[in-house]
Amino acid sequence: MTIADDQNGQAAAASSGAWTPWFLASAWAEGLRSSVARRFAFWTILCSTVLALLMTSVQLAADFHREKHDQDEALGKIEVSILPSLAESVWLLDDTLIRSQLAGIARIEGVNKVEITGAGISYRTAGEASATGYRVELPILRLANGRTDNLGQLVIHADYSRIWDLVLSRALVILATNCLKTAVVSLAILLIFQRLVGRHLSSLSRFASSYDPEKKGQRLALDTGWSFPGGGGKSEFDTLESAINRWSEATETYTEQLRNANREQAEFTYAISHDLKSPVNTMAMLIDELAEDGAPGGEAREILGDMRATNARMGALVDDVLGYARLVQSGFEAEPVDLATLAQDVVKDLAADIRAADASIETGRLPVVCGHPAQLRLLFQNLIANAVKFRKPGVKPIVRLTAETRADCFAVTVADNGIGVPKEHRDKVFGLFKRLHERSAYEGSGIGLATCRRVISNHGGEISIQDGLDCGTAILMTLPRSLNDETHSAGGSDRR
Repeated sequence: MTIADDQNGQAAAASSGAWTPWFLASAWAEGLRSSVARRFAFWTILCSTVLALLMTSVQLAADFHREKHDQDEALGKIEVSILPSLAESVWLLDDTLIRSQLAGIARIEGVNKVEITGAGISYRTAGEASATGYRVELPILRLANGRTDNLGQLVIHADYSRIWDLVLSRALVILATNCLKTAVVSLAILLIFQRLVGRHLSSLSRFASSYDPEKKGQRLALDTGWSFPGGGGKSEFDTLESAINRWSEATETYTEQLRNANREQAEFTYAISHDLKSPVNTMAMLIDELAEDGAPGGEAREILGDMRATNARMGALVDDVLGYARLVQSGFEAEPVDLATLAQDVVKDLAADIRAADASIETGRLPVVCGHPAQLRLLFQNLIANAVKFRKPGVKPIVRLTAETRADCFAVTVADNGIGVPKEHRDKVFGLFKRLHERSAYEGSGIGLATCRRVISNHGGEISIQDGLDCGTAILMTLPRSLNDETHSAGGSDRR
């Protein structure tokens, strides 16, 4: 399988190096479809915006303090440059000159109103004092013949509103400029990221999501024919492409070897087990003939009985091995299987064992899954039979079948109140011929749980052992959903 990195039209535009509006729009649209590119663009814009705000704040703070200093300095010069001549004008009561000088002071940036008070005189300019402003009061002093006369007070009402308006207007201009700059830079960065990284990540993602170990010839092809100039040589994506393709080839080889080995092993096991059936049956026949012809008594009869029981166990073991070999090489088309109906049929098949053990089988609300009916029947038959068989002495066996819906599967649990499985042995018991008890205590070949694990493996699920009812055993399995996830068996709890 070969995955192309770009659409045909975009690849043609890229190969010719044409920076057409369509090519740019297509590249940006492709980048915005990528979650990584979107995150990259988001963090780029966020970081750029935060930095712009910080730099703008610093710049505006500096501008505010500079303008404030200039205004305060201009008001400070009044005492030296204007106040002496104003004192002479007041001494002479030159009304025209006084008003002219006050008007000149009022034209200074930040001054709202100027007035002269005290000594029986009153002059003021137009304007209103700001509620948020400040006052500057300067005494009008006249020095003559070694004597200083206080002619009144010069009161200047001023504020920094002009500076605030100026800083605010600058802030709006700077922010608008930075936003435009950020947008343009972000688009440029998104384009660069998409051409250098994003498109290759998209190809890798598509290849990984569609990769199927069962298919052959799956290869990754990254479009490295055009990119931004600079760098030269073999890129990291070229190396990654080569490594992934080598891995894909090796996986195909190993998968094929493993498939052949499993098939050969299954065929060998099946052939050996099948060939063993004939000697086992012959031995059973000979034992029966010997018992009928010789009509032995006493110890000889006990020996023949032991031979017959041993031969029967061997026959059961051969049957179990044959069944397991069929599961190993089994391939099937999945179909909807109603686990509730299947569980009821299994309980009917095991009715004699259930009745003999006085067991209670509680079947909760079970789903419809996708699977192989015969294999799933064998799975539940083994689990329910084990739950009934491995019971505590003197305790009525309880077996409870429940299920819960998960995101992509059903979790089915078969729990009992039996003897349980120690935690250190819970992985081992799924092996072939693994037994935790003597054969004389509990019958069986030791293949039952191995068969269950093989059935679950064939269905792509998982199986594990947890604590069950009253320190018993709980077998937890995951099975695939059916095509209709809402299909469940009707009815509540079913007790037998």
